[in-house]
Amino acid sequence: MVQGLLQEFSLSSQEGVALMCLAEALLRIPDKATRDALIRDKISNGNWQSHIGRSPSLFVNAATWGLLFTGRLVSTHNEANLSRSLNRIIGKSGEPLIRKGVDMAMRLMGEQFVTGETIAQALANARKLEEKGFRYSYDMLGEAALTAADAQAYMVSYQQAIHAIGKASNGRGIYEGPGISIKLSALHPRYSRAQYDRVMEELYPRLKSLTLLA
Repeated sequence: MVQGLLQEFSLSSQEGVALMCLAEALLRIPDKATRDALIRDKISNGNWQSHIGRSPSLFVNAATWGLLFTGRLVSTHNEANLSRSLNRIIGKSGEPLIRKGVDMAMRLMGEQFVTGETIAQALANARKLEEKGFRYSYDMLGEAALTAADAQAYMVSYQQAIHAIGKASNGRGIYEGPGISIKLSALHPRYSRAQYDRVMEELYPRLKSLTLLA
């Protein structure tokens, strides 16, 4: 996949790393419409620094992307060189390249962090790496609950996931077997400091029941 991108746009590996760093920064913008507007109106014209920022965080994962592109860890990537590479490829290919990079970054990160569309699929896909000693903590991807019905649906999903994970654990226990991560905002539609008393009264029992079930 990554080699196809390099070949399609005639990019060096460093240019590919710079593009992925930009794409990753863009993916942190949760509003897709805002992200699209930035790509279309600002970044594709080369004005990326004033909108994404000059913070070192833009290139913080350069070594990781470099490993993906080259198959080895490299220490030659520095912010100045990556900035120049980014300016060069944006000037050469503009919006189509940026959009392709964002799409690829999304898919690559999805492959790294999304193990399956269902808990059963995720458990099956993780089996080979578990046999090599890897340990997993699963998360049921979803947004925060907006209504009581949302919270109840997420509660049921967590209960089902805990049963499935417990069965797959096959007696390995809480340290050696897989675990689950729970998003508190998925269990209550008013999860905020301003609703502290209500949250403690209503959310705490739900969390306790899931903990005991696990």
